[in-house]
Amino acid sequence: MKLLVFVRRRIAPGFLRLARDLAPDAEIVPISDERGVAGAPWWGCSSLLSEKVPNFDFSCEIDDIIARCRFLRYKERTQAKDLVTQAFRRWISILSKHAIDRVLCLPIDSYVLHTLVLAAKELGVPAYSIVGTPFSKRMRFTKFGELCGKQEIDKNSLDEIDSLFRGFTEGGVTPDWLIGVDSSSGRVAARRLFIDSIKPFAFTAYRALTRDTNSFSFPPRRLLSHRMYATPSNFSAAIKLEKKQTRELPEQFGFLPLQFYPESTSDYWIPEAEIRDHHRTVLATVKALSKEMPIVVKEHPAAFGRRNAQFLEQLVEVPNVKIAPLNASVHALITRSTYILGQGSTTTLQASLCGKSVLFFGTPFFGTGPQDVSISSLSLEHIREKFSDMMRTEISPESCERSARERLTKFYMSSAPGSQGSYSPFLERAKVRGAPAFASSQLCALFHSLAL
Repeated sequence: MKLLVFVRRRIAPGFLRLARDLAPDAEIVPISDERGVAGAPWWGCSSLLSEKVPNFDFSCEIDDIIARCRFLRYKERTQAKDLVTQAFRRWISILSKHAIDRVLCLPIDSYVLHTLVLAAKELGVPAYSIVGTPFSKRMRFTKFGELCGKQEIDKNSLDEIDSLFRGFTEGGVTPDWLIGVDSSSGRVAARRLFIDSIKPFAFTAYRALTRDTNSFSFPPRRLLSHRMYATPSNFSAAIKLEKKQTRELPEQFGFLPLQFYPESTSDYWIPEAEIRDHHRTVLATVKALSKEMPIVVKEHPAAFGRRNAQFLEQLVEVPNVKIAPLNASVHALITRSTYILGQGSTTTLQASLCGKSVLFFGTPFFGTGPQDVSISSLSLEHIREKFSDMMRTEISPESCERSARERLTKFYMSSAPGSQGSYSPFLERAKVRGAPAFASSQLCALFHSLAL
């Protein structure tokens, strides 16, 4: 078997080790869209391409690929379309020339990986991303967020799920990996401003030296500014946001944990196209619902100082919106809230497991409970109708818990012990408890079952 493994710098050694554990008898064919990754040729090398490229019509996918990709959304449409077409044909050529049987890649985050998965599908080659989970030292496989594969349930699994359920509902579960706020928020924002001030120069040098002019990982400042990127205005907005923090929580309120955005879980894991822009969705929802009862918003620790200033300014101007302290306990906010708003995430999963009603932004990949609703449109009428449906629904605690356990079980059994190793972004203070890269026999079995 030939296994194509897509990697990027920093995580490449651990990811390749994980791939070798998953398929010890396979011939590993590493590849990257970044130049200079040890052991992984650049995907633009002519030596990787075949002379004849099979012709496939994928024009119906182009609009979706451009709309989802944070790199292409701000490019001129003709150029974006050309880049997508070239990428698709390039992957068809690479997969065909090297007779690839399976593809293992990082979570889809751009047109590069989106076209890889689509090209593999056209050729009948199984292609999956491997991603982390809220469960310590466990990983799972997916394409666009969906739960892929399932292990058989045994007594040990049931005991582990019981323990996890208690942990989520009592606030005892924390992710293996998390960028947090390790000192005063002002110092954290200032550090991020310094880090991001270096990026445009470093990225320009990379593109010039490697002639990789359309790099997704190292874009020009014009495109970089549309990502999580610290600027003086974003720094100032973050400090102003912190000064507006409320210490007294309302008696009843909706809790909205902000998502790090843009990222894969928004762009590629939400089926409903209108909901994928997290900032637009948040503003539309709070404007529609804040008159019903106050909404308490909590900033994501990794986003502090980098969140778009215009979005934050518009958010705090909405009547009845309160700002939670940056280091406030998420579990405490869930427990005290009347309901929760947000996209499918560890926090909204925890809220649903706690029996709270959740108004999801789009369809969450782990499913909804009988007390939950999902919005699929940003129209005022739709949001308010869904909110009314949620608030009118009366479900017994037993039904809520039964549904919660079923969803937790399905999620847990789609994962297995494994790790791609630890990773810490440049100069960030990250909480990393990841084990050295490894794949357990259960994870290997899950991986091979996906090709059947």
